[in-house]
Amino acid sequence: MSTTLRTRATAGLATAVALVCLGACTANRNSASDGGSSAATDSVFTMPLGNSVSADPVQSTNIGNLKIIRAAYEGLVDARTGGYDVQPGLATKWTTTDQKTWTFTLRQGVRFADGTAFTADAVIANFARYKKLGGQVGGLLSGVSSVTAPDASTVRITLSAPNSGFIDYLPMAVIVSPKALTAHASDDAKAWLSANTDGTGPYQTAAPLTGSTRTLVRNAHYWGGWQGSHISKVVFTAPADNATALQQLQRGDLDRVENIPLAPYLKQLQGNKNVSVYQAPGTQIDEIQMNTQHGPLANKLLRQAVTYAYDYEAAIKAAYDGAATVPAGGLPVGFSGFDPSLTPYKQDLAKAKQLLARSGLKNVTLTVWWDEADNVAFEKAQALVLKSSLAAIGIKVNIVGTSFQAMSKAAASPESSPDFNFLWHGAITADPVEYLGGYFQSKYIGGYNWSFYKSAAFDSALAEASAAASTAARDGKLAEAQKILRADAPALFVATPKKIEVVNSRFTGFAIHPIDYGYDIDFYNLRVKS
Repeated sequence: MSTTLRTRATAGLATAVALVCLGACTANRNSASDGGSSAATDSVFTMPLGNSVSADPVQSTNIGNLKIIRAAYEGLVDARTGGYDVQPGLATKWTTTDQKTWTFTLRQGVRFADGTAFTADAVIANFARYKKLGGQVGGLLSGVSSVTAPDASTVRITLSAPNSGFIDYLPMAVIVSPKALTAHASDDAKAWLSANTDGTGPYQTAAPLTGSTRTLVRNAHYWGGWQGSHISKVVFTAPADNATALQQLQRGDLDRVENIPLAPYLKQLQGNKNVSVYQAPGTQIDEIQMNTQHGPLANKLLRQAVTYAYDYEAAIKAAYDGAATVPAGGLPVGFSGFDPSLTPYKQDLAKAKQLLARSGLKNVTLTVWWDEADNVAFEKAQALVLKSSLAAIGIKVNIVGTSFQAMSKAAASPESSPDFNFLWHGAITADPVEYLGGYFQSKYIGGYNWSFYKSAAFDSALAEASAAASTAARDGKLAEAQKILRADAPALFVATPKKIEVVNSRFTGFAIHPIDYGYDIDFYNLRVKS
């Protein structure tokens, strides 16, 4: 099960695109208030989104789908916008004494979009559905052994083993109305929930999510209320190429662009009064996975030589226009559980040559695949840096353009996978055990452990971190795991890109969220400037 989310985006932005037109006045799309609104100012927020496969919380792993899901549904706890911790959601408080049994007190007065009351039975029905249908969230909840209701306003969740990160999973485990599940039970509501929503969240579907334009409207039953200048509708349009999307932003036809590398245009954007630019340290680590079970890179000394030979600073300049930092290992700096004793990777050709000599390998030729089909330009830039870096120690690198689908298929076994493969490691929860384990625990070989890394010591350290009774104990085992990973060198930890977002300046309340890709924009907390 993949515990992280790899985004796919068209990353090639023509350098000829000019942003000088961003000084043009922004279009005004204020509209009349719809049902359930008592806001003085009412407006629509429009942004591009890829073709949605499903709005069903069980079936969806696509980033675009998650934007819809997180606007329409809520979990027992919510991810705190702009931070790493969680806050009350459908539960107002929770307790645990052993990281194994968790008791939640439910929020009162909450109704689903269909008008039915939210109770403990809804939580039980949804957790049963996650367990039955699996998927990404079902995998996160695989350690749940029972969900019971001592009364209508209390839920008790018992795990098969202690898990210090369990609370961080729950923002992903959103709750669908049991009425909808029952009404469409013939296929476990998969078809209906693919195109419709019925949650307790602030925005819901008014019509099925079909076609190139999909719309969410205010949920008149939302427990948070509608006082103030909340947006009235969220309109998702068909994505355009990057140049066109930027032009649409400058005309006011879009209120946000997405998946566009904005670093080359940062100064121009910051000087434009019609857009607001937001920046924050990132939690994504762009990695080049090394095949540890087949070919020359099965030799650990060669992998270590590669990590010292790589020119990280050159990669950041070439692939990110400088808007990134060099990681220190498998956890981003600042992430909960990060080991501060680790220093960022740095090129050291002398040490790389020594390690190569110790490996006993000569005349080494390696192959790296990158996603040419989606024109992921920063992968190609990193591959070129890899080629020139390893040439400096006498290793030849062949660069092969392919597709993400081909890369995923090849990652099914070490024999079919190339020496190097690209992955973007993002955080869907704030649990550091889940972050590290998703790509490197041996149980995820066949998932996103594309390096086929196997280490009993690493697996054990993460298991002990998960079961730790205190944060200090957890972080101690995490530090051990990070040092093991760094020594075994199953991947090149190339860069942590800076998060840069641009939103129409007529909105306030936007905050960059460091984790959970599906929650990178909280529509309800946006306000329209008066």
